[in-house]
Amino acid sequence: MGAVSTSLPKDLAHSLHIEHSVIFAGARPHKEVFALLQIATIEAHWLNQDIPEKTSLGIASLEAMSQGKVVLAAANVDTYGKGVLRHNENVVIVEPDKPKELAETIIGLLRDRDRRERIGNNAKRTIEEHFSWQKVAEKHSELYSSLIQQL
Repeated sequence: MGAVSTSLPKDLAHSLHIEHSVIFAGARPHKEVFALLQIATIEAHWLNQDIPEKTSLGIASLEAMSQGKVVLAAANVDTYGKGVLRHNENVVIVEPDKPKELAETIIGLLRDRDRRERIGNNAKRTIEEHFSWQKVAEKHSELYSSLIQQL
C-alpha cells in the first residue's frame, strides 16, 4: 500500500512468479488502510535503504503495528525512541542488500504463525503503551510543563 516509485518490485514479483501472492495496492484513501491491513500477513517497509540507521519508519508502520501486524524493515531501531522497538519482539529489522537473508526472514515469518502472532501482539501492545491518544497527551503535557518550568 502506498506509492510505488519504481517498477522494480512488480517486475521482481513477476519474474519470480509470485505476483498472485503480492498486492501492490498503490496510494489508497486513508479510510481503506485498515481494511487492507486486515488481509495482510506482514508489512514490509523500507527494505532497500542504504543506511538503515538513518532511515525512520513512518505512520504506515505504526498503523500496521496497531493492527497486530509484523513490520519488517531496514530502518533505525530507535525510530520511535530508544528501546521502543525491539528486533524479533515487536518488529523485525533486516539488513539491506542481503536478499537471501531477507527471503529467509520473510519465508520464516510466513511459515511461523505463532511467531507472527507473538510479534504482532507485542507490536499492538507497543502502540497502546507509547502511541495511544492518552500517552500522546501525557507526553505533550509533560513537555509543556517542563518548558513552563524553564521560563
